[in-house]
Amino acid sequence: MRRLARKLEEVVGFEITEDMVRESINARSEVGKALRNLQNLQESSDPMPISATHEMLWHCASTLPHSISDLREPAAVLNTAYEELNKRVKKGDGVVRKGAPRVLSLVPHHFADPRWEHLPCEIGIAMVASEIEFFPMRGERSIDIGQEKPEDPYELLSQGLHSSLSQNLSARTAIMIEACKRLRVNGVLGKYHVGCRINVGDALIIKDAILRELGIPVLLLEWEGFDPRTYNEERYKIQLESFKDILINSRQGK
Repeated sequence: MRRLARKLEEVVGFEITEDMVRESINARSEVGKALRNLQNLQESSDPMPISATHEMLWHCASTLPHSISDLREPAAVLNTAYEELNKRVKKGDGVVRKGAPRVLSLVPHHFADPRWEHLPCEIGIAMVASEIEFFPMRGERSIDIGQEKPEDPYELLSQGLHSSLSQNLSARTAIMIEACKRLRVNGVLGKYHVGCRINVGDALIIKDAILRELGIPVLLLEWEGFDPRTYNEERYKIQLESFKDILINSRQGK
């Protein structure tokens, strides 16, 4: 990361000091805090207050390029969303019924088409989280929970490489198992991205590990996260309705 900054200096003819990098990181921390508040609310509430389709929107708001002065706007948007959703939680309002089966989804949500993530909600499955920015240490959403932040700003910038999607398979599997424990999910949607050859095979091994370690159901689903033409609602609906029955029966010990 430091070498990259030096290369950028050569290209743009502008010095990038460590203080500038640190200031930018600190400015984004408010956005990160607001995002984590939303995620924690979504993950812990019963009933789930909002459809899973919105999680990717939250992350887009937090990752779009902004100047330091512009970061106040996305933070304010996320904080407003949290306040409104918190009101819904206190009233007991949700997009699925209270006690709906809770699932965690492998790989992030769709980047362009919200139908896939909305369908489980329509069927009555609470997709409380997707695999986006899960880190070691009990499958937490943020690496700075309970950990001392590195003083070197470039080391801090590189912490994203600890996320489950950046890890080797054994580390990714361990992180997802811990995430399942923390979120107390009833099952896992084992989506495998058909457009990513590296990711496809992981789903089979992660499924076996979750079944062995946790004994909760895992549904393997062929999925494409960028091209909406691959969406087949009839097929997905049949699979998810059957999976919902399995989740309910598994929870009841049948």
